[in-house]
Amino acid sequence: MTSYLSDTRIRSETQKWADKVSQLTSKIDDRNTILSALDGEINSINAGLSDADYVACKNSYDSYKNQISTLNKQLKSSKSKATKNKLASQINDLKSKKTNCADKMRQIAKTKGFSKQLTTMLQKSHNKDMVNKLISDLKKQRTTATKQRNYWKNITESRRRALIAKRNAPVIAEQMKQGKSKGHTMIYRTDMQDSRVFELIETSPTETGTNDVATKPIDGGQVETNFIAQSSIEYSATFYLRGEDFNDCDNKYKQLLDWSYQYELTVDGFSRWKHAYITSIAKSTDNTINSNGMIISITFSYARQAQIKYKKVTKGKTKHKAGTKKSSGSRKGKKGRYITVKPGMTYSQISKKTGTSLSSLIKMNKWKSSNLPVGAKVRYA
Repeated sequence: MTSYLSDTRIRSETQKWADKVSQLTSKIDDRNTILSALDGEINSINAGLSDADYVACKNSYDSYKNQISTLNKQLKSSKSKATKNKLASQINDLKSKKTNCADKMRQIAKTKGFSKQLTTMLQKSHNKDMVNKLISDLKKQRTTATKQRNYWKNITESRRRALIAKRNAPVIAEQMKQGKSKGHTMIYRTDMQDSRVFELIETSPTETGTNDVATKPIDGGQVETNFIAQSSIEYSATFYLRGEDFNDCDNKYKQLLDWSYQYELTVDGFSRWKHAYITSIAKSTDNTINSNGMIISITFSYARQAQIKYKKVTKGKTKHKAGTKKSSGSRKGKKGRYITVKPGMTYSQISKKTGTSLSSLIKMNKWKSSNLPVGAKVRYA
């Protein structure tokens, strides 16, 4: 519930998180610029290190690095202990190979006389890794900030819509009162975000319900029905729309057409629906219609609202007593509770399952602990 929050607090929180998102985006953009510059410098250094042995070693080094990164992601998402151990072992093996490649690269660089360039390249590569990690952290922060910003923006939007609906409600009610007194059909937006109400003269209305019926044939007997479910309800009619002139009628029609693919509507006429959507709409005219009128054919579809019932959960401590757990094959008799013996079942297993001590089980039953007959009823309470 957010009704207790003041408008000032909501505006303040919305602005605070919007600023936070903007600041984090700016920081990410700055780090990406640095990252691009480092990539250029590293590529420039690597272009000068053209020794075949060094290039082969570097390619292996990069391959191991990429494999380690992939396995680390798998390790992070893995839930199996055995899988985690296997992945950790593979990562350690690859790290060892990567280290050997790095040592070999240093040895080649020392022999070929480009140790300084290699040291510079390795330092910049390290800086690149650090910048990438920082960008990743900043993106996580931005995701959190974006969620907060959207949360407060949604509250702001909900309040704004509630105020508009409250302001429009009496205006709509007055138009409804005047139109219904003439026996006309009235249409308006259910969310009341628009104060306009369409007043139409209705002719030849029909309401049609469609059901899905699932049946199964019975050999030599009557067909049985598994279930019947209502799939749709449609309400169709021809309406006369009036206006000051034909252009006014056409503008009203265009507004209805615009509503037809955007909003849920309330219709009060032959059928009274609060959750209706226009599935088809068409206009026409003939010589019998005045210049300030238009014929409109509309079909509405009813949107059934789900009625979900939630179970109330009361907080409190619940005491669990041993021996009251229901088990497969158990039955409650007049003198006690029993469990059906399955192949391989022992008193010890029954004791763990029911919470009854081993000695009590042996006293309450006639069978030896080493030979429980399959299918027998063992008393445990």
